[in-house]
Amino acid sequence: MSSIVELPTETLSEVLQFLGHMDLRTLVRLQRTCRIFRSIIQNILNNPQAVTTNPEINVMINHKFKGLFKSVDCLSRTEWRRGMGRLPDPELPFKRVPWARKPIRDRYLREEASWRSLSVTWGSLPITQLEVVKEFERRGGTTYEYLRVEIPPCGLTMGIYYDLLLSKECHYGDRTTDWELILGKRLDRDIAMNYSRVAHRSQAEFMRLFIDAPQSAVLVVQGFQGCGRQRFIKRREGIWRPRTIAEKLPKCQSLWEASSTLDSVER
Repeated sequence: MSSIVELPTETLSEVLQFLGHMDLRTLVRLQRTCRIFRSIIQNILNNPQAVTTNPEINVMINHKFKGLFKSVDCLSRTEWRRGMGRLPDPELPFKRVPWARKPIRDRYLREEASWRSLSVTWGSLPITQLEVVKEFERRGGTTYEYLRVEIPPCGLTMGIYYDLLLSKECHYGDRTTDWELILGKRLDRDIAMNYSRVAHRSQAEFMRLFIDAPQSAVLVVQGFQGCGRQRFIKRREGIWRPRTIAEKLPKCQSLWEASSTLDSVER
């Protein structure tokens, strides 16, 4: 009886590539079958073929890392109302991913774990340009910072994105209240410079900051310095504190800083 591994490598690769687009979770698990499968699947995972031109989060990746792409998705309706749409603890999205508890957590937190090399938009166009928009609200005004992240030509991977969320450059520590990854957009800096001078802004005004760019993405991070915010952070879900995994973190270049009460400074 013939075995599937006896198929020509090109044919087997096409079969597994098709499987990956239908069920990425099963494809990842098949790496454990044999060395032939592992070699072919590793190549497929690291060099995926785009089947759609619209960037989107892969279904399996979104399930495994729910809350890391839009932080408030980890909250219940009651928690969302209680916090007025703000995170009670910026570590909560990490602690509520499906694999956050032992013993499975240890397998995910290895630097060589297979999920880290997966493209955030696996199965669609890779993200080759990433910008970060930071907005910090405090008494007397709001400050803004715009960063560009250096990512490899292969695009934004989950490993880079995970470490970026936990890096000091891209969050406000315990004062971080929300973040969201917006795909297919990039910052329009001319509009942004005027936006920082507007005292009251709607969601529609905020979205006008961005223009269409298929292989770009913007990570929007918000922070808030309010009276007694530190008191409301209660970490009762375990002693684990999420930290960056890789020793070498992605570089961030500051492009522009502004304030709603001060003159903007462009770099």
